[in-house]
Amino acid sequence: MIPVERQCCIREVGLARNGQPRWWCNAHGGNASGRGGARLDVCQPAGTDEDLVGCLDLDPAEYPGGIGIWAALEPVLNTTGRSAQSGIHVHARKSATAKKEIDGTFPAVRVRCSPDLFGPRNVLIRRAAALGYYFGRLLGHRLKYLTCPRCGEGHLDSDEFALRPHRRHLCHACGRHFHDSEDAISNPIVLARKQLEGIDANGSPEMATETLDVRLSDYPGGVQIWASNPAILWTGRRSEQEGIHVHLFPGKRGGPEPDETFSLVRLDGVSIDIEMVRYLMAQQALPHLVGKIDALVCSKCGQPHLDRHTKALMPHSEHECEHCGATFRPPGRRRLSVSNPLISAFGRLLGPQSPAPDQRKP
Repeated sequence: MIPVERQCCIREVGLARNGQPRWWCNAHGGNASGRGGARLDVCQPAGTDEDLVGCLDLDPAEYPGGIGIWAALEPVLNTTGRSAQSGIHVHARKSATAKKEIDGTFPAVRVRCSPDLFGPRNVLIRRAAALGYYFGRLLGHRLKYLTCPRCGEGHLDSDEFALRPHRRHLCHACGRHFHDSEDAISNPIVLARKQLEGIDANGSPEMATETLDVRLSDYPGGVQIWASNPAILWTGRRSEQEGIHVHLFPGKRGGPEPDETFSLVRLDGVSIDIEMVRYLMAQQALPHLVGKIDALVCSKCGQPHLDRHTKALMPHSEHECEHCGATFRPPGRRRLSVSNPLISAFGRLLGPQSPAPDQRKP
């Protein structure tokens, strides 16, 4: 039985920079400081155990046909009216040619490892770690596994801290800072993959070979689009596919046809750029980018601008055009933003009456 509620365990962990007391909850690994250094009765992330409700227990030995585990992010385009779950997405087959026994998204996944001298081991994969792993792979950062030297707990850099390597880390278990010897991003999945290396067959994903060119009017049930992302764990004999993953629904009911990954996608004559899809999927998953994703054009040459690498995920006021090299600022009142031309492409595709994908309220 998995406990879903724990009482807060709040204690003082030193002083903030303004000299006021800092309070930290050891039970949930979160801030418990109120205004003026007051001690809160309940810490801010008191619901951290909620993702263990509905956790999938997965034994790879039961699925010799292969399993795949990915971070599940929201689609960059969803015209179906159907909600798309975020969390950990899992595929599992009894044999390589059989249908998937498991094809779903879960708040967390516990993977059973082969027993060692200490008995059976389990690896728990949570959504926050899976997202951080996705961001690190997207940006090409080297990830490592750090433990707090004060309390020994494993450390996860999440949200904005998963985007830039750094030396000073805040432990979520004891609330104290510690330093690493190098700029780094810490993620427990690095340790999880090491523990699973005996069954993980994941090499470099291969680009999909199929292309897709359709009219949306032929699919009144709508469309969903994601970027593929490297699996956290892959045990299948076939290589993992890379590209743009598309669900097309012929009707309001029933499953998607197709449900495949493509190298090239055209919808109503609009080409969907795979690099832009990768960045937009990550941008829409970051709380600090809500309402800050624009489709900017260079004020000098008029070409659409795509922010890349860390600049794609951190809002900024000055943008360097990749076409002419000019530096320009966004027009209007919004000064800090990231640019992705796919916002404009979806606007053309959906028409003036449909909101662009980033019209989310802060």
